Amino acid sequence: MTTLRSLTALPLLLILAARPDPAQTQSVQDLDPGVASLLFAVQRFAVQFGLLNLRTFTDLTYDSISFDPRTGDTSVNGLRVSPRLPWDPSRACTIEIERLVGYAAQPDVDTLRSDIEIEGVGVPAACFEPAVALTVQGLGYERIEVSAAALSMAYTLSSSAAELRLSADLDDAAALDVATHFDYVWVAGLGRDDPDDFEPLAHLESAEIQFVDAGLWERIKPMVSAQVGDLNAAPALVRVLLGQVLAGPGGTTTPEKTAFVDNVATELERFIRDGDRLVLKMAPTGGAWLDDDLFQTPQRMIETLEPELSVAPLAAERVIAPALVTAALTGEADLAPEVRLEVGEALLSGIGAPKAVGAGLDLLAPLAEAWNGEAAALMSKALLDEGDIIEGYALALRAMAASTPGAQALASRAEAELGVGEMLDIQATALAEWPEAGALENTQAEAIEAGDVNALRRLAAAAEAGRAQPRDHAGAYRLAALAAAGGNAGAAQLRDRLDARFTDGDGTDPDWAGLRDEVAAEALEVWTEGGLGARVLERYGR
Repeated sequence: MTTLRSLTALPLLLILAARPDPAQTQSVQDLDPGVASLLFAVQRFAVQFGLLNLRTFTDLTYDSISFDPRTGDTSVNGLRVSPRLPWDPSRACTIEIERLVGYAAQPDVDTLRSDIEIEGVGVPAACFEPAVALTVQGLGYERIEVSAAALSMAYTLSSSAAELRLSADLDDAAALDVATHFDYVWVAGLGRDDPDDFEPLAHLESAEIQFVDAGLWERIKPMVSAQVGDLNAAPALVRVLLGQVLAGPGGTTTPEKTAFVDNVATELERFIRDGDRLVLKMAPTGGAWLDDDLFQTPQRMIETLEPELSVAPLAAERVIAPALVTAALTGEADLAPEVRLEVGEALLSGIGAPKAVGAGLDLLAPLAEAWNGEAAALMSKALLDEGDIIEGYALALRAMAASTPGAQALASRAEAELGVGEMLDIQATALAEWPEAGALENTQAEAIEAGDVNALRRLAAAAEAGRAQPRDHAGAYRLAALAAAGGNAGAAQLRDRLDARFTDGDGTDPDWAGLRDEVAAEALEVWTEGGLGARVLERYGR
């Protein structure tokens, strides 16, 4: 337990000590000298306090700790951790780490992310419990050497989704890669005094464990042969034993159990022959809640998690055929929109094809130009990540007009960095270019002609939110002012909320004030000369 607490506390220390992503904040060199000095003082205090706390659990020394003022990375060099283990009175267990680097880049305000890389790790056999240590030594390892390892964690505040990835290269043994994706993760009861009230909540989307042999299988072969004799007989033996375990006390089986047993035996036979790679994949249909009942029986786990052994990782299922990528990039084929989307997304994400943002944007551009919401959203995110806020916002508005999931978040992200004048100009351009702009004008004219205050309020809310149309703050203010004049309290709140959004301690933003006055004059003309006021009186008046 002390080893676990100490090794998990150190990455947390690095996270706390590191700065946010420099792409989202100023570089330290650009800060006021006093502010930069305070920043480094806080970092030093976090590290010093953390080290004192860590030594409560384990003996720990290091050669140096350094901070990168450009990126905010925190590096620990020459780290030595000596956990106090009950089976190691001679203190032979000292874990050595050449270098440990912590990154705490925050892609956006909605995501908590931490990346940790470790180089040159040595773990003596004495660090393991005696039975495990004997097995490790029996395989010929006096020390477990890890040339490189990485841990990546990401948590999305809005959805409570989480990703965890761990990879490690064990010298003369194997390469391991663990990846998990959760739709929802939390601990109910946090903040209560009694830890027994804590209840972990996790909905698994997918998980996989990759094992790539780099010498370990050759060391294990003699031990396996001593147990089963001919290695070629192992798959058949596993088929029988695993089938019995899954059948349970009643000896019943199901198609799912049979398929899993066949899968394990087939992949084990292949691995014994090739000695290359094994991948355990779990991607349950619709996901799965990891509750206590799930782990009661192997049968329940198989049925719920839908595990599968394979030679290929889950990501391989998203690999785009190279010929299709070539055709898309060279324009040799007239691609269907869904294929263009698939290849474009792969190029932008780097999953399924090598990441090539420029090529992905070019491929998706004709779709976005035609107001395809998915293409516009993909391009918007890529451009915002690249720092092109203006074009990214214009595309987010196109995605909003198609009611594309996530478009609202992209637009809000861009608006936080745009000037008011820029934002309003981009909105006006998007609305003018929207193919359905004429139909929207007709709908608004019909509501005005009917003197329908409630319809005007709904149209104002849709314009303000960008719901099934490009966001239009000016149009929202005009429609809300008209509905509020007719006595609609919700419209009055919307009108005032828009004003408050563009007002701070220095007063109303001049770009908003000028545009607001224009649309207010238009609304007044519609109310008086346009006859809306008279129609409202006729419809709702005394």
